[in-house]
Amino acid sequence: MTFKELLDCVRFENVAPHIVRMYPDMRQSLGWYKIHFDMLRLVQPVFHEDANDKVCHITMKDWEDGSGLYLDAYPMEGDLWERSLTKELIVALDVKATKEELAACCFWHTSFYGFVEKHVNLTGQPRDLCQAWHTLSVRCISMLSLPC
Repeated sequence: MTFKELLDCVRFENVAPHIVRMYPDMRQSLGWYKIHFDMLRLVQPVFHEDANDKVCHITMKDWEDGSGLYLDAYPMEGDLWERSLTKELIVALDVKATKEELAACCFWHTSFYGFVEKHVNLTGQPRDLCQAWHTLSVRCISMLSLPC
């Protein structure tokens, strides 16, 4: 299953509690996560040889301080979102997680680094994150309001 296929089979309302459970500091940002979720659902996946990988490995990792295991998705961040959506998710045998938990983990990893090509300059750095979010939000909102 690709990341795009996973996102298409879950609802944000069912993913949000897992974001908060896994990343408690994100509770106040759920509104932004909803926008990000909607944007990812609207982005068309584009396979590209230049992506940082064709697969994303979902594993259980131990915190450096030994405080317990957590769900990890690597590499998911650091790629254009359209490319991240094409990644095949490879779930390790010891991972016992629902689709919503897997989505929350992968989704979180795309939320802090990764963009659309239009908003990345020649050096690979985002031009202006606020402008990128605003432009994408307006575009997504206008697409969502179109009659079916």
